[in-house]
Amino acid sequence: MKKVLLLLALFICGASVNAQSYFNADFEDGLGDMEATSGWNNGDALESQYFPIPAHTNYVAVNDDADSADYIDESLTTPEIDLSAASGTVLLEFDYFFVNGDYEGDEQASVAISYDGSSWESTDLAAVASADEWTNGFQVEIDGDQSSVWVRFGYTDDGGWEYGLAIDNVNVYSPLPNDAAVISLDIPALMGLGDVAVSGAMKNFGSETITSFGLAYSLDGGAPVVATIDGVSVGTGDTYNFTHPEALNFTTQGSHDLEVSIVSVNGGDDDDTSNNTASATFGLVEAIPVAGVVIEEATGTWCGWCPRGSVGMDYMADAYPDAVLVAVHNGDPMVVSEWDGAMAVGGYPSGLVDRLEEVDPGAGTLDAAYNARLSSKIPAAHLDVQAFHNEAWDEITIELTADFLFDSSDDFRFNAFIIEDGVTGTGSGWAQANYYSGGGSGAMGGYEDLADPVPAEDMVYDHVGRAILGGANGMSGSLPNEIIGGTEYTYTFTYSIPADIDPTMVSVAGLIQHGGSGEFENSVMIHHDDIMPEGTDVGIEDNAAVSSINLFPNPTEGISNLVMNLTKESKVNVTVMNALGQTVMTNNAQRMAGKHIVTVDANNFSAGIYMVNVEIDGQSTTERLIVK
Repeated sequence: MKKVLLLLALFICGASVNAQSYFNADFEDGLGDMEATSGWNNGDALESQYFPIPAHTNYVAVNDDADSADYIDESLTTPEIDLSAASGTVLLEFDYFFVNGDYEGDEQASVAISYDGSSWESTDLAAVASADEWTNGFQVEIDGDQSSVWVRFGYTDDGGWEYGLAIDNVNVYSPLPNDAAVISLDIPALMGLGDVAVSGAMKNFGSETITSFGLAYSLDGGAPVVATIDGVSVGTGDTYNFTHPEALNFTTQGSHDLEVSIVSVNGGDDDDTSNNTASATFGLVEAIPVAGVVIEEATGTWCGWCPRGSVGMDYMADAYPDAVLVAVHNGDPMVVSEWDGAMAVGGYPSGLVDRLEEVDPGAGTLDAAYNARLSSKIPAAHLDVQAFHNEAWDEITIELTADFLFDSSDDFRFNAFIIEDGVTGTGSGWAQANYYSGGGSGAMGGYEDLADPVPAEDMVYDHVGRAILGGANGMSGSLPNEIIGGTEYTYTFTYSIPADIDPTMVSVAGLIQHGGSGEFENSVMIHHDDIMPEGTDVGIEDNAAVSSINLFPNPTEGISNLVMNLTKESKVNVTVMNALGQTVMTNNAQRMAGKHIVTVDANNFSAGIYMVNVEIDGQSTTERLIVK
């Protein structure tokens, strides 16, 4: 099973073939017949730093973040549409992306229908908008048998700096009576062994309410497993989340192809079979690697808005101690030129999440971006990092071990960060510009009570990136060109601590990075309190009684399995603690040998990070468990 299988391959077959379409605009060749005010643009890359429109085909958008104009009353209007020949239900369907922000006002987006060209029936788009992805296939019912109909999309930034609105695939049509489509599959790209639910979402594109439908799946081209889903009521344009009553079960690692289809609607045929099937490719492994996420803050003492990033990073450090948080400075005494040069950002302050996404570094945005990345990230390898401080030589040694799940020819590389808290300085460039001074721009973690600039003697800088030991994109050659799954690879970095850096305030991060893109595949943060003196016994990993310890699935929404391979009979005790250090589960000490599984039942745990402590013959190690 190759590395590519870590990304879920999902294929939705076909698009809805409507009985009659009265108006259609996909914006592939411009605005077409639609009339737009001056704020609208057409293309497939109209995003900006704080309005990161996800990838789509060509669309139209008002980008209030990128443009300096006030967009008070922007509109995008269809020509007059003749529905006099329509009978039954007529639907307006479209895709849109709307953040629904309130940075300097209350931005609003709407779609409105008019039957006379002057009075409009409006629908607010904020209620079902997603700040992370397009809302696809949104539907509004239109009165049929009308000789004149207009559709208008509206946007206002309320006179302030806001985000914007993007629109695509506008269609006015009469639906077929029975038309169900599989629109998504909820099949993770990588899973632990055991039961796998065949789940997804079905949408009713037809005019008739769906009360039952036939659902089938086929694994690796085998015979279909068919079931009837009844007792439902799915109206026109509504979706239904399904789970096939017969789950799959896997006891060995491997990759699989799954095809899921709707085979009947309301006891009869589906009027449009082109959208009935979706397929996915996924992998099964004994243990899913724990994922680490890197947030690099682009900052500088010259940047008056950068206190927002400082406050955001402090919040993240308190909320998510396992996150790798680095303040990468620009144009000031703390700059590391190679690191600064790798920060491809649109402005300051800013933040990069695993070098994949640029976000505002405010606390709320960082929190959302971190959790979105963590919940979707499936690393290619388990990563273990140990750090040791040799006081005599004033050196830090960082030892990295990676165990890749699959064979891969990707350009993976090891890297390591040196990060210092409590950095201070005097002289030119150490004072922090502060546009929040005086409170006119709102509260900002106390910066509103400080001067502009904040004098150098009053500033303490945390999370400062001091050295990137493998270079901007990782250490070339630290991992082989052809990686063999199941093989452990190791690499050691050594850092000589300069005289101007306090070793007691230094933290390190070990990372696996993509050499081409710079994306961080996995990462582990080791805080300064956890860096061990040179020669420290690292514990259970060196215990000859233990060949491996794995915890999966991780993250979990319920049950997680702690799998131990013990080479001899050993006394084992398992304790689970929450973020407050409170014990929430204990597995009493018992004698075990061989492969043994301890079930961690997290069904009653609150969402968050837990520490699973495993003690074997008096030696212990701790695994992090994320409960969603």
